[in-house]
Amino acid sequence: MNRIIQPTKLSIPKVFKIIQIDNLYGIVYEYIEGPSLLEQVLSNPSMDKETAQTISDLHVDIHNTTISEEAPSQKLIYERNIQQSNILSNIMKEQIIDYLHKLPDGNFLCHGDFHPGNVITSSNGLVIIDWMTAMRGNQAADVARTILILTFGIIPDSIPERIRESFNRVRCTLLDEYTNRYLHKSNMTIEQIEQWFLPVAAARLVERLPMEEKSALLKYIKNQLKIL
Repeated sequence: MNRIIQPTKLSIPKVFKIIQIDNLYGIVYEYIEGPSLLEQVLSNPSMDKETAQTISDLHVDIHNTTISEEAPSQKLIYERNIQQSNILSNIMKEQIIDYLHKLPDGNFLCHGDFHPGNVITSSNGLVIIDWMTAMRGNQAADVARTILILTFGIIPDSIPERIRESFNRVRCTLLDEYTNRYLHKSNMTIEQIEQWFLPVAAARLVERLPMEEKSALLKYIKNQLKIL
């Protein structure tokens, strides 16, 4: 994915090569030094509106970028992740995947995990990192994931309490400002985004998330399935 995205105008780390050490493989990237936007807003909560507007503008830029057909299909990735979930029942998986297939396709570049923690403020400006989950698909689904992260995301208990409290204070502002600005700049409707919440939430269950967050997502998924 990094190789595919390199020729675009997006500000991302350069990727050089794959190396092997014993039986382990790694990618050699350009080192980007600086705090993430998440770190900045946690240390200075007054930056919440500015941070939300910045990530919204960057997300619009990502979705306006032409992407190669080599990029993996969004729906195939979501379907695979849903199938691999050990929390959802087989009946639930079948319902969600059937619903997923009915949603509109797309050929837009989607980051797949876009949030303030994946944007670094470097000496050369803002740099978007963590493209391993990038895909080609409907941009509304990519926005839905960001909204779900900002809504349900849990800061782990290993993080100092003052930082967790700081995130909870800015969460609502980040969510509202990001969503409203994206809708305004993209001419997308909130309904177009909301229709993706169910499959995106279900696909997220395979990730390493705190149990509290997984439980909240599962409760949301069950409620959504009742109204399908």
